[in-house]
Amino acid sequence: MEQLITLGSWQILCDPDENREIYQQIAGSDADICTCAGCRRFSQIRDEVYPQEFRNILEQLGIDHKKEAEVVTFGEPGQIPMSGWFNFVGKACGGLNEVRKLANTFEIILEESFTMAQKEFGNKPLLTIEWHWFPRELIDKEKARLNKKVSIWSKLFGHKFSAVETLVLEAVGGLLTITWKEIYDYQLSRVNKIQRHANDKEVNLYCVEFGKVVPLPESDMLPNIKTEYPLASVSIVDSQTNVEIKAIVWVATRRIFSINFDKSPNSLSRNISVSKAKLLTDLSSGESSTDHLKDFVLPQDYLDLVRNGDTTINGWQVLAPINTRIVVQEEKNLCILAIRNESAYIGVHEGDQTGGLFLIDFETDEEAQLGNSLLLALTK
Repeated sequence: MEQLITLGSWQILCDPDENREIYQQIAGSDADICTCAGCRRFSQIRDEVYPQEFRNILEQLGIDHKKEAEVVTFGEPGQIPMSGWFNFVGKACGGLNEVRKLANTFEIILEESFTMAQKEFGNKPLLTIEWHWFPRELIDKEKARLNKKVSIWSKLFGHKFSAVETLVLEAVGGLLTITWKEIYDYQLSRVNKIQRHANDKEVNLYCVEFGKVVPLPESDMLPNIKTEYPLASVSIVDSQTNVEIKAIVWVATRRIFSINFDKSPNSLSRNISVSKAKLLTDLSSGESSTDHLKDFVLPQDYLDLVRNGDTTINGWQVLAPINTRIVVQEEKNLCILAIRNESAYIGVHEGDQTGGLFLIDFETDEEAQLGNSLLLALTK
């Protein structure tokens, strides 16, 4: 029978008995089938790798912990796998893409199923639990590497970023797996120029030499999911004034590029803390959410137009929600829904409950109200 299962911040609607029946039909794990030395060793020590809490979570969902969909080695040939995932039938009602740390050496992520689903699941709606294991010797090696850099973050935040920017960037770093966090930290350590706009609501990060952006090695770049994508959202609360502001950290051309705030951070006191942090894009699977748009009221006819993705009408490129862009403004930020030849765009303002559309001229930045129908605006 289908039931709502709460596991910390995760809320999952599923039928554990259905999953158990499917797992009984699955012959075995990817690790048991593979003949490499690393997978053979993993099969022997699986119960030592998985914390008891993780096995309990799998059991609650009806997942056989000895039947992974896939296990992955990112190191040398023959190395024991340090990542993998399990698929199961279910629907996420909360906590999607949120990382849970079960121990110093183990973390898990709830995701929409993205690949390698066993044939026994058929076409059923699936979720995935991805896991990452960091052996103690790997963690010690990572700590030693960071210590040699004399603490990237203390040097970085000591003179570059404001207190609220520091909180945001640290919170996002805490959401990433060790592999991606190493690249994230390195990119931020290279920042040597910061541009702030719109009363510090937009913070752009650069590494430049002689007026040009310094190229980074391929190994130090984030995945090429899209030219621009939101990495994570962070909410900051001021306990002195009860003001809450939200920030989105964006990736552009595979680098950490900007922090966008919904309100100016300059009015905050020193009594600030992180109230919530959430990944918006999974760097491993490339899956992205549109949670950063929840404060924008999107016209229904716009949603109907882009039901199957981006489209073009009368020379206007209409962007699906996942491809929209946010323009930071001093008053209310703007979500761009349609662009015409990089000369004009149409969008909605953040927090505007009327969902009113505005036409903005690239050259003059002048705004004109267009009503609430995007289709009507595009066909005028």
